[in-house]
Amino acid sequence: MIRAAHAGAALSVLFAASLLSGPARADVVVHDGGVARDKDAAARVEARTGERPARVLSDDVLAGPSRALVANLTLEPCEGAAMEFEPSVRVDAVMSGVLGFDLEGANSSLAELRTLLACSSDVVPARTLARVSFLEGALRFDQGLPDEASVAMADAAALDPEYAGERGFPAAHLELLTAARDNVREGRLFVWPGPALRALHVDGEARDDAGSAGIALGRGLHLLQLDEGQGLRGQWVRTSSATSTLVMPGAGRGLWRAEPGAGTDAGLGLMIRDEFGGRSGDVHTLHYRGRSARATTWAAGGGAPVPWQDTEGSAEGTTAATKQEAAAPRDPAQPRRLRLAVGGGWQFVDPFHYALLAVEVGVRVVGPLEIGLIARPSFGGVHEFPTAAGAAPISGPLFFVPFGGYAAVRKPGAISPWVGVAGHVAWNQDRLVSPEWLGGVTGIGGVDLAPGDGAFFVRVQGEAGFLWESFTGRLAVGVGLRL
Repeated sequence: MIRAAHAGAALSVLFAASLLSGPARADVVVHDGGVARDKDAAARVEARTGERPARVLSDDVLAGPSRALVANLTLEPCEGAAMEFEPSVRVDAVMSGVLGFDLEGANSSLAELRTLLACSSDVVPARTLARVSFLEGALRFDQGLPDEASVAMADAAALDPEYAGERGFPAAHLELLTAARDNVREGRLFVWPGPALRALHVDGEARDDAGSAGIALGRGLHLLQLDEGQGLRGQWVRTSSATSTLVMPGAGRGLWRAEPGAGTDAGLGLMIRDEFGGRSGDVHTLHYRGRSARATTWAAGGGAPVPWQDTEGSAEGTTAATKQEAAAPRDPAQPRRLRLAVGGGWQFVDPFHYALLAVEVGVRVVGPLEIGLIARPSFGGVHEFPTAAGAAPISGPLFFVPFGGYAAVRKPGAISPWVGVAGHVAWNQDRLVSPEWLGGVTGIGGVDLAPGDGAFFVRVQGEAGFLWESFTGRLAVGVGLRL
């Protein structure tokens, strides 16, 4: 077992282990339990697969990586500051040099233009990029470099499949582009950006699914422009395979926690292999929920991720034969969505005190966000309320029912704290000085405790706020089910 300590010590141990390990497969364990869970995570995977994993990484180690990781592509980033310039002027200068057979001047202008495009402070459209590659192809053809000319024309076709070349150029140049358009090799680029990314443009098009779904591109040269809060910064990317992957610095934790998708296993495998010196092998992701853990295996050979059955707090009882078990009906890496709870407690609505019955129904809608309905049937002591002139006063035990809805954020797990805001209304028996219906807002929160991370839980909660013009507070303890 490799115990991931903090920062540099962890990386050095992991790398050394990769050099000393034998030729056996190198399964990797990724988990969110902190380094204190390293030993337990390794034991669970060993019991499941029959072999000790070569690598155990907690998410505090995976908060990196500290550098860009690439597979099947090359990068040429802008090295200077972003700048404003008009590309068409520079493109025209290159075109004039090629048409005038000023090959040395055209070559110098082209090199300068390539540098400026990567550092452009504005989004550069695909058509402009395709024109530049076409002019480079024409230039290389005239320089007697047919192989380089073919590569540049293939880049133009990959950048803009509809681009047909420039008017006034010799037929040999246009035929070279036509041949390249007929032989564009398809590919897909996966980009996992860092946490500061605000926008990503690929060949002039804004993309927000470049990690999970990837971007369908012709293989060749492309321009990535990223906005990380300080303006656009560009980098030329040359893809060379059907699948190319780029993991930006700081993307580690977001990458391994991402929803299962076409690019997740490729990007995670790249990070494990290049940043931490791992080898090819399955990647097991474990999400700890109290004493138990729920996990998914990403097979080294590709294919769909396989969720584990609930480990029920122990790695014992599983064998290597379970490695190929069918997926559970419900993805166990995902927490249960529906919560039903009932409890009792105390309610104060200035100046009265009540015995409280607390009833809630909540549902997780996305991420940590939960919404739900609440009802607070309450029973007061013996009170008398004045009424309108001529009517008998209201006396006796008071039945009072505030009800409404809430929105909250919740940390999933066996110990599940949550906090939010609730809106509530109640019918008012005393309508002499206040309306028939009272409304208000409270802050709401508490913690759910689920022994063994099962369906049953115990809830402790509280509320504080206002109902009409009166301060109100509530405390309750109850039980519930997660479905």
